[in-house]
Amino acid sequence: MPWRFFDLFRKKIPALAVAVVVLTAVFLASRSFWQAQRVLNRESARVTSSSIPFTLTAFAGVPGSPFERIFPAADFHSFALFGGDFFVSGPSSLLRYDARGVLKQSWYVGADLPPKPLGALAVRQGVGTPELWIATDGAGILIYDGSRFRQLRPRNTDLRRISALLPLTGGRIIFGTPEAGVYETDGTDLELLHSQFANAHVTALAGDSDEIWIGTRDHGAWLWHSGRAIHFERELPDLQVLSIYKRQTKTWIGTPVGVAEFDRQQFRRPLAEGVFAQSLLATDEALFVGTLDQGVADVPLQAHFLRAARHRAGTLATLPGSNIASLISNGQQVLALSPGTIVDAQSGERLIASPAGGVSDGHITALLSEARGRLWVGYFDRGVDVFETQPDKLPVHFESDTVFCVDRIKEDPDRATIAVATANGLALFDPSPRFVRSLDTSNGLISNHVSDVLFQQPGQGHGAAGMTIATSSGVTFVTGGAVASLSVFHGLVSNHVNTLAVRGDDLIAGTLGGISRLHRGDLAANYTTANSDLQQNWITASAEENGTFYLGTYGSGVIRLNRDWSITGYTEFARQRVEINPHALLLTACCLYAGTANQGLAVLRRGDTRWRFISAGLPSTNVTALAAHGETLYVGTDNGLVSVSESRLGL
Repeated sequence: MPWRFFDLFRKKIPALAVAVVVLTAVFLASRSFWQAQRVLNRESARVTSSSIPFTLTAFAGVPGSPFERIFPAADFHSFALFGGDFFVSGPSSLLRYDARGVLKQSWYVGADLPPKPLGALAVRQGVGTPELWIATDGAGILIYDGSRFRQLRPRNTDLRRISALLPLTGGRIIFGTPEAGVYETDGTDLELLHSQFANAHVTALAGDSDEIWIGTRDHGAWLWHSGRAIHFERELPDLQVLSIYKRQTKTWIGTPVGVAEFDRQQFRRPLAEGVFAQSLLATDEALFVGTLDQGVADVPLQAHFLRAARHRAGTLATLPGSNIASLISNGQQVLALSPGTIVDAQSGERLIASPAGGVSDGHITALLSEARGRLWVGYFDRGVDVFETQPDKLPVHFESDTVFCVDRIKEDPDRATIAVATANGLALFDPSPRFVRSLDTSNGLISNHVSDVLFQQPGQGHGAAGMTIATSSGVTFVTGGAVASLSVFHGLVSNHVNTLAVRGDDLIAGTLGGISRLHRGDLAANYTTANSDLQQNWITASAEENGTFYLGTYGSGVIRLNRDWSITGYTEFARQRVEINPHALLLTACCLYAGTANQGLAVLRRGDTRWRFISAGLPSTNVTALAAHGETLYVGTDNGLVSVSESRLGL
C-alpha cells in the first residue's frame, strides 16, 4: 500500500511542478502588472496635477438687471479684426463696428459681460471656427465665436487677471497675468508655460510657436526659445516693458524711454530714444510707435537711416497729442487706436469714432445731482463733467491743474456755488456753470488736498455762515474774510480728515484715526476704538438725518452715531470686513445706500435692520460715488456710471 501511494505521488510530481511554476509566473506577472499600474497611476497623477483647474462655461449676461448704463465712456483700449468687423474693447464695454465705422453691436460689463474691466483682444485660429479671445481683469478670458460668449475661468483667482494674449498656430493661446506669470491653454487644458515665469509681472507678449517674447513690469524681457529662457535687461532702455512686436526675424521691445531692436534673438540697436512706446507695429520700411501724448512716431528702419532712427522719431502731424493705445494692420493700412477713435496712422483719416457725450473716464469718484437737475461727475484723474438735463446737449468738461483729481462735489444751500474738492485745492463754480476761483494754501487752507466741504448757515457748526473744509492736514474754517484751522496740535484726533457732517452747533469730522466732535468750533470729544464702541478708526463717509449721524468706515461697514453720542453697529458688518468708499453714503426718502469697495451697493431700507448687497448688473463691484434726483439713483463705480429707479431695486 505505501508503495502504491509513493508510486502515485511520483507520477504526479511533474504535473505539480508545472502547476507551481505556472502559478508562480502568474503571481510574479500580476505583481509586476500592479506595480507598473501604480507607477502609471502616479505618473498620471503628476500629469493631472500639472494641469491647472478651470471651468469653460457659457456666459449669457445678467438677466433682468435693473441698472441702466448712462453716458458710456469712450474708453477704447484694444482692437482686432474679426469676422470682417472691428471689435473694440475698453474697460467697460466691447463694441462691434463694420468696415464703414457703423456701430453694429455693443456689450457692457456688468450687464452683458462679467463685471470686470476688459483688456487685450486676440483672434484664435486653427481650430475650426475662428474665435475672439477677450482678456479681463478678474473674470478670466471671454471667448466669442460670432454668436455666443463662453468664459474660461481658472479656479485660482490670480489667474483670472489677464494682462496679455498671444495666439499661436494650432489653436494654442499664451496668456500673461499681472502677478502670477505666463500660461498656455488650448481650451481643454491649462498649464504654466514654465516654472521660470511662475511669478512674472507680465505686461506684453509677442512671438510665435518657435519663440515667445515676454515683457514684464519691472524685470525687462524674457525670450522662451527651444526650451530655454533668455533674460534681457541691460539691452533695454528701461526695465519696464510696455509693448513688444515681432516681424519675421526681428523683434522690437517698447519701454517708457525708447525701443530696443533685436534680430535673431540678438540685440541690434536702440530706436526712438526718449519716446514713450506703449504700442508698436512694424512694416518693411518703418517702425510705428504709439505714444502716450505725442501721437504716432514713425521710425525708418533702412540701414542708411540708422543714425536718425537712433536719435529721433518723426511724430506724425496727423495725430498730435493722441494717446495711442494700440496699433494693427489690415493689410493695406496701419491703424491707430486712441481712446475714442480709430484712424489711418499715415493719412490721419478717421475710420471709427465713438459716440460723443459720454463720461470722460470710467473711474468715477464723485457725483452731484444739483438743484437744476444737472449731473456733475468727478473723476480720479480727469476733472469734472457737467451733464445737462437735455439729452441732446453735450456735457461741459472742466480739467486743469486744480480741477483734476476729484474727491467731492457739493452745492451750497443758496444754489449759488458748486464746490469741487480735489487733491490740488477747492474749485468754486457758479451756476452757469463757470469756474470762478480756487482756494489752496495760498488763500489760507491748511493743505491743498481737500477731501470734503460743508456750506454752513449762521448757528451751524462753527457758529457763523461760511465753509468748513476737510483736508489731509486738518480742518479749515472760512467765514467771511477770516480763515482759521484746527489740527492734531489743537486736539483733533487725526490730521487726515475725510468727511464732515453737521447737526446744529455740532460738527463731526471723520478721520483716519477716529471721530472728532466740535461744538461751535471748539473740540468737544474724540471717539476711537480705545475709548468707545467704534470698531474701526478709519472713517470714510457721513450722512445726517434727524440728529443721527451715519458714518461709513473702512473695515466695519456703516455705524450710527446717535443723538446721545453712543455708537451702534450693524450685525451684517460685524460678521465680515466691509469697506465703505470715501463719500459713498447717501440717504433718500427710501433707503440708506452705501458704496462698498468689493461687494457692490449696500442698501438699508427705511424701517429695516438688515442690509442687502446688490452687485448684479453693476459695471464693477467697487461702488465709488452715489447721487439721487427724485426717484432716480445714480451709481458711480471705478468702471462706469449707471442709473436705476429705486422702485426697480425690488426693495
